[in-house]
Amino acid sequence: QGTLVLTNSATIGVPIVLGIEGCCIHDGYLAFPNFPHDLLSQKFLLYLFHTLKKHAERNARGLAQLNLNTDLVRTFPFGLPPLAEQKRIVAKVDELMALCDRLEAQQQEREKQASKLARASLARFADAPTPANLSYLFHSSFTIPPSDLRKSILTLAVQGKLVPQDEEAPIGTLESILAEASVNGVSKGPTFDKSATEILRISAGTSRGDFYVNEDDFKHVDLPPDEIEKFQLAPGDLLACRFNGNLHYVGRFSYYRGESGRVQVNPDKLIRFRIKTESHCPRYVCLAMNAAPTREAIEALCATTAGNIGLSAGRLKTVEIPLPPLAEQRRIVAKVEQLMALVDALETQLAASRATAANLLSALVAELTGAAGTGKVSVLPISSSGHRGRPRNQ
Repeated sequence: QGTLVLTNSATIGVPIVLGIEGCCIHDGYLAFPNFPHDLLSQKFLLYLFHTLKKHAERNARGLAQLNLNTDLVRTFPFGLPPLAEQKRIVAKVDELMALCDRLEAQQQEREKQASKLARASLARFADAPTPANLSYLFHSSFTIPPSDLRKSILTLAVQGKLVPQDEEAPIGTLESILAEASVNGVSKGPTFDKSATEILRISAGTSRGDFYVNEDDFKHVDLPPDEIEKFQLAPGDLLACRFNGNLHYVGRFSYYRGESGRVQVNPDKLIRFRIKTESHCPRYVCLAMNAAPTREAIEALCATTAGNIGLSAGRLKTVEIPLPPLAEQRRIVAKVEQLMALVDALETQLAASRATAANLLSALVAELTGAAGTGKVSVLPISSSGHRGRPRNQ
């Protein structure tokens, strides 16, 4: 207990002070049992090793698995101040780490309360989507994840809660509103010839959060004129992914605008649907097919084959959605686009706020370490929870 060890295999260069008595270590660790306490503070060395982890990774040896050995560790470069100064450094680090712990606890409590407020605001808006309740979704005191906002907006749109309704919308299948038979796309492999026909990648129909086709995500394919005519996409076409390793992408619809002005065709794994535009709005159908209640129905129809998840056009055509009158569909689309624009703006603000916070933190660390203006400040990485790591005893 109390022995300093350093990992030297697989995950290398991590210092640990053992917290149990009588344990044994295998050859994945280097131990420092005979410590010169009259010359070196163990805790100072613990903190020092944390700063040298990148150096350890760069200098480790091995092909299949990196390793450190004793000779390499002996060559680690570092400045060694007098023992009294080491102790002062350790005391200051401990003091700052204690402040970080308190800050982390406060941040976790704020996030917990903000999460409760966000859920309550979403629930209130779902029950009564009024302008007043909408404003709470963008309140500055807490942040609702943009993805949750988009899901709520789509669900409310399909439920007819975003615009006034004269009567409850009838339910109909996708097949009942198609202008022609659905078309699986081109199965031919791509070519490197840049003058050939543009064929969308599968990701073109699944990558955008606004459910528009990414028309700049394409390869090229050699096709004869008759096949170009058969598969050429037109503005207003809907594309649905029929095969993917991710369940959330299977059956996901996207709307083709034709903004590029170029001839483009869909690949085999993106099914093309054309809607009767004289009676239905393709953009509304796209949004309705991506709403949470519809997604539940679609995902229930999916089948797994050889590790991938698939869904046929025939099954997709059986999915039911609310089909209000055309004018109401257009009003719903306009309202959804308006709200989605607000969510996009919120997402941009959040990204800017995170960047500002990161810059402020770097400046603070520079100030605390006396390294301001040197450009050599090293900040501990942020974990997925948004909290910064700190060295701890094990």
